[in-house]
Amino acid sequence: MNPLKPEPAWQAAWIAALDAWSTGNLPRAFHFCQAASARGLASPELHGLMASIALGLEQYEAAKTYIGRAASRKAAGGTTAKPRYHVIQPWGCGFWGEVDHAIGQLAFAEIAGRIPIVHWGRHGTYPAPGYDNAWDAYFLPVSSARIDDLARGDLTFFPGRWRADALRTTSVEAGRAYADRTSSLHALSAEEDVTVADCHNRLLDILPWAPAGHWLAGGTGEDAYRGLFAKYLRPTPEIASEVDHLATTVLVRRPMLGVHFRAQSTSKDVESLERAWLDFDHYLPIIDRFVSDQPAGGIFLLTDLTRCAATLGERYGPRLRLLEATRLAHEGEIEVRVKPGVDLHAAAREVILDAYLATRCDFFLGDGASGVSCAVGFLKPWAPGTLQLLRANVALAPGRIQPT
Repeated sequence: MNPLKPEPAWQAAWIAALDAWSTGNLPRAFHFCQAASARGLASPELHGLMASIALGLEQYEAAKTYIGRAASRKAAGGTTAKPRYHVIQPWGCGFWGEVDHAIGQLAFAEIAGRIPIVHWGRHGTYPAPGYDNAWDAYFLPVSSARIDDLARGDLTFFPGRWRADALRTTSVEAGRAYADRTSSLHALSAEEDVTVADCHNRLLDILPWAPAGHWLAGGTGEDAYRGLFAKYLRPTPEIASEVDHLATTVLVRRPMLGVHFRAQSTSKDVESLERAWLDFDHYLPIIDRFVSDQPAGGIFLLTDLTRCAATLGERYGPRLRLLEATRLAHEGEIEVRVKPGVDLHAAAREVILDAYLATRCDFFLGDGASGVSCAVGFLKPWAPGTLQLLRANVALAPGRIQPT
């Protein structure tokens, strides 16, 4: 405690109110809320806690009154006309999982009225040689603002641990434990100039906070994903040009069926909504039917497993096309990004090219438990009957329980 800055008179009562609330003692919590109010506390948080107490006591009219007071206190605080920013860091997962995180936080920025800056850092999850911000190696910036614009001493930050002189180093680079990061939902009403997102929030948990009339309010999760992908996910000109070239040299048959098989590690089976194993036997009848119905057709394979490429290559011969890529020798290696000595920049480019080339196919067969297949589904408005996922799209499952 700073002796030159004494604690406010209401602080002890407020702490006691929070403690009582956390233990379920609602009358005691209300008593200390009253005490804090009498000693000068009149914040939205106080009235919000009193509304929660009223709800717990089934006093719904009183809860509405306290909510109204909380809203009026928040409005009374006013807002400034100065721009506010939302810095989106990586959170430490597979490439399209990082993109999914960025998409969710871009939705947050839209809802909160903040200017987004995606900053993946120099040594983040997928670093790129020569780039201080690895995002720029793969996609165009999401706004005209840059991280250097925030290197000023007059800005305030949420969470409070962030400072202008430390903002360039992401939590992934600093090795900050995931449990020590803060959900962006705590920043919905933050008044600070800059909010920082290093903790993953599912898009479906962010969308309900969009105000009425906002373009993200009232639609489906799939609509939101497609709209956000179209607005913000723009490959660099170099990558876009390479996709165009590969489309003419790899997708040489028509129609083309894109097929994505993700190595079936235990983690993916647990993450799937069905909690079920997926193997070649689930794919082959569908691919065989396509080959039978489309004698001139071809197959474009996306896979991180060498055994899958070999098995399908033997079965479908010259019909099968795939890109050169780093792959797993067996499922026990879990995923490409954790292979010893892997070139993460090359691996990121490979999975980007795979996904965008898959959108140039006429049909797509994938795995909804994989971020790659989910991304392919969101990158293109597939016509009915042209997209099939053998497990449900986990990104679109409300209330999904993530295993620990």
